[in-house]
Amino acid sequence: MDRQLWQSYLDIGLQQHSWPDQFHKMAKTNDFDLCKQYVMN
Repeated sequence: MDRQLWQSYLDIGLQQHSWPDQFHKMAKTNDFDLCKQYVMN
């Protein structure tokens, strides 16, 4: 994905404390903090 799009997902996820389903599938967890770690690495 485009870096700017990823940054938008990160910004919105952190603000809303919610991630898109795609992130949960990629991180293989529904835990917000684990998804956050996955996205930020």
